[in-house]
Amino acid sequence: MSECESSNHDILHSRQIKTSERAADLDDPEEVARSPGTRLFRDGARGSARGLRPEPQNRGPRDYGQANTRGSGLRGRLFADLAAIGRTLREATDFYLAEHRRPPAPSGAVLAEKVLAEYERRVEAREVSRRHLETFREVASKFRAEFDATPIDKIRAGEVKRWLGGLPLAIKTRNKLLGYVGAMFRLAVGEWNLIEKNPLAGVAKFSDPHSGRRVSVFTPEEMGAVLSAVTPDWLPVFAINAFTGLRRAEIERMIWSEIKLDRRLIDLPFTKSKNGRRKLITIPENLARMLAPVARSEGPVAPNRRFDLEVRRLKTLGLKWPPNVLRHSFCSYAVALRGFEWTASQADHSVKMLRDHYWEVVTKEEAERYFAIGYDE
Repeated sequence: MSECESSNHDILHSRQIKTSERAADLDDPEEVARSPGTRLFRDGARGSARGLRPEPQNRGPRDYGQANTRGSGLRGRLFADLAAIGRTLREATDFYLAEHRRPPAPSGAVLAEKVLAEYERRVEAREVSRRHLETFREVASKFRAEFDATPIDKIRAGEVKRWLGGLPLAIKTRNKLLGYVGAMFRLAVGEWNLIEKNPLAGVAKFSDPHSGRRVSVFTPEEMGAVLSAVTPDWLPVFAINAFTGLRRAEIERMIWSEIKLDRRLIDLPFTKSKNGRRKLITIPENLARMLAPVARSEGPVAPNRRFDLEVRRLKTLGLKWPPNVLRHSFCSYAVALRGFEWTASQADHSVKMLRDHYWEVVTKEEAERYFAIGYDE
């Protein structure tokens, strides 16, 4: 063999080795994705280098799909699946984009209206209480005023917190609004696919420098004075708020048939509770004696007037009224008298919350006097 023939033989042998290695790589979808220029595909019946041929470059979309059904690896299987239903890669791509491509994000005003319409539907379907709808009306009004024409995919968490931080609101109220705005974005992402992600997901609440302060409660004597001064038709609401774990908003939604005095039980349906669960609340003996003279067989428990106006009247009589004092009083005295677990079940609080805020606020002796208000032993 001449020197020239030997050189040509070595070059040919080297190319065969590289081609054989290339054949193995075609089963790797990553390798297929990296392959530039002319691609090779392998005849399904032959796995050697001799089975590799240049792929035609001038095929139409349908021919391209059919040709690759003879390929191997992930690409070959994908083309085979499409060919089996008479479709091409172009058609599959167009279908996917039509299904998943989002239209331009709506404005803040449009989102607010859409959320209100959804909560009106939920109220009609008895999925949520009307209180949630009214709260969303308030939040949507504030949200619309700030982000009226802003596309919602351009709204950032920092902008929302700066907006809420600038409102003349208590920290607790700001965090409440932050939660409701977050719920609006969750609907936009999860149910309506209007935007890709919730900008408020994982955002920290506003920190409250007063969150660790001691809660304010009425002494037994102060509570007695309040119940003596309250307008008679408000007495059931004030008394239930002071001696059970129900929240005032839950009590104001109650009707008399849900109060089972003979069984010392309040049966609050899930549609009226804050957490959407049915509540069975114990009526202590002193509360039962207060309610017995005023109880009715039907109708709402609360009068058709605003609670804060009654509180304002009590203040004019010289009675103090710390925030949420009736519920704070119940939790504090119940922990002292009945313990954490029982109070947690009645007040819809965690044991941790009770330990953090209501432990050792009052003594057991004070608690015994508190739950004796309203009747003589």
